[in-house]
Amino acid sequence: MRIVKLIAAMALCIGLSGPALAQEPIKIGVLLPYSGVFGVIGKDQDLALEIALDTFGREVAGRPIELVRGDTESKPNAGLAQAKKLILKDKVDMLVGTVSSAVAGAVRDYVHNSKTPLIIANAGNDQLTGSKCSPWILRTSFSNSQINRPMGHWMATSVQLNVVRLGEAYLVNARPTANPRAHFIDKRSLNFLFA
Repeated sequence: MRIVKLIAAMALCIGLSGPALAQEPIKIGVLLPYSGVFGVIGKDQDLALEIALDTFGREVAGRPIELVRGDTESKPNAGLAQAKKLILKDKVDMLVGTVSSAVAGAVRDYVHNSKTPLIIANAGNDQLTGSKCSPWILRTSFSNSQINRPMGHWMATSVQLNVVRLGEAYLVNARPTANPRAHFIDKRSLNFLFA
């Protein structure tokens, strides 16, 4: 619900940008994985967006909303290629989506340099709202470090033994912020092992 309101607000700003554009559609580039490892999540998010538009309307300030889709395939290079296509060829006014943190990281510089608004609905890449923060990127979801920060504090104060953390070997788990130990008050209280 929150993302729908945000998209509507941005679309309203675009819709009110001038009378010469009164009947041209507001083009929203939907940058999601429709195939690949996160394809199911992308299709679910797309369906939710369609339901929201059916519920709240497909028009803002007299301008119809047009969705233009790009399949990131859950791959950084494919996601970047789709972002470029949506911005350059399809002339979208804004982008929404990205499920994969790696895809979000890959499109960051292009989105920032092209000054195209991007609303991240799922990817938790910490850098995008941290060290690589951009005024053109807004996250409505969690950041990856949020998940582990409270766990690190709890483990440091409650557990006095060896801990083994298992996780998939991809971008999210490779970041130092994905390590609960990074958020310990007293880093000596646990012997933290990675597997």
